[in-house]
Amino acid sequence: GLYYHEFGPSEWVMEVAGDDGDRYARVMPNTTKEMTGDLKIPSTWEIDGVNYPVREIGWGAFWNCAGITSICVPASIQRIENSAFSGCSGLTRIRFEGDRPSIEDYYPFNGMTATVYYPPSKGGWTETDANWGGATCLTYKPYEGVPTDFTELMMAIGDIEETGEITLSPTGSFSDDTVNLVISEGKSVTIDLQGQVLNPWSLTLNGSLTLIDTSAQKTGWIKYHWVQAGEQGHLSFEETRHISSIAEFDEICALNKLGATLLAKMDSDIEGWWCIVPAGVSLALDLDGH
Repeated sequence: GLYYHEFGPSEWVMEVAGDDGDRYARVMPNTTKEMTGDLKIPSTWEIDGVNYPVREIGWGAFWNCAGITSICVPASIQRIENSAFSGCSGLTRIRFEGDRPSIEDYYPFNGMTATVYYPPSKGGWTETDANWGGATCLTYKPYEGVPTDFTELMMAIGDIEETGEITLSPTGSFSDDTVNLVISEGKSVTIDLQGQVLNPWSLTLNGSLTLIDTSAQKTGWIKYHWVQAGEQGHLSFEETRHISSIAEFDEICALNKLGATLLAKMDSDIEGWWCIVPAGVSLALDLDGH
């Protein structure tokens, strides 16, 4: 039978399938509410106190859900049935966490153009097919959970329900003037910069963001052109920031205005027309003889 249950931002529909002794859950279409946004399929489903592994994405499960932008497929999924994602015109990212699932012949990805993120250490991903499952064009990108760009970073942030830590790739690229980096309300995210500079166009800070840098060079930092912070927005940087210019001093003050906890240390003499410390900012600055 069909069982309804609230899971995350959307209402999922699951069907219990299989034989006695080997029951599992299958994702089915929701005919009363269209799925939208960034989705993560649950790996297990509890009904009447019994946890069933979610192994299949059923026929037409996300048929014509044009509002879905990305979806994460857990390692528990073994099979994707006919037309599962047909008509998902807004779906640009599909992330698989396990082995490549088997598919039915009637094109579960019919007409799609998207990027498939896959774990190269899992089975079945050595062969990549741009027209897999009837897709117009799929681009494949290996991903093992260490973000190399903003797209992967935002996927990792999306996986965090309340509290979590993300380590960036030290060889990645995190400068993009089209990106709005968002920390949602209720989330507490720690990012190990690994020497990287986060440089999105804008920062929307409604939750808590803690930046650390465990790299040897300690060059990690964050820059942005525009910021919006909610009442619960908070930023902290746990490393001492070394500064050698008025511009870097202003960056420290701007982040402190967001409720940041920052320590600064001068690496050289700094000269300029003025230094402005905005109202509400409390800054600890180690002059270090300069």
